Amino acid sequence: MPTLEQIQQKMKKLQVQADTLIAKKAQAAVDQIRKIMLTHGLTTVDIEAKAKVKRDAKAANWSTPNVKVKAAKSLKGGTPPKYQHPIDISVKHDNQLEPGALYLQ
Repeated sequence: MPTLEQIQQKMKKLQVQADTLIAKKAQAAVDQIRKIMLTHGLTTVDIEAKAKVKRDAKAANWSTPNVKVKAAKSLKGGTPPKYQHPIDISVKHDNQLEPGALYLQ
């Protein structure tokens, strides 16, 4: 049966292998992006300009005041609560007993 130290050493080796594979895949992705950019004549400035337009449009569509208005509308509500206790004046509870009256239990 392997000891704790042996298992920890094996985990370290596997982590190094995993990090190496991740780095290789990341480099392959970067190389592919560079190839596509060269093919289409794009620069990082072109990409950032397009991304900025999208971010600004998204920010304009999802601004905070719109969210607050929607929340305020839903709180006003048009229908009464589903399980509302009906008000019945004829029912007297223990804490509403008349002073001076005798009540038998």
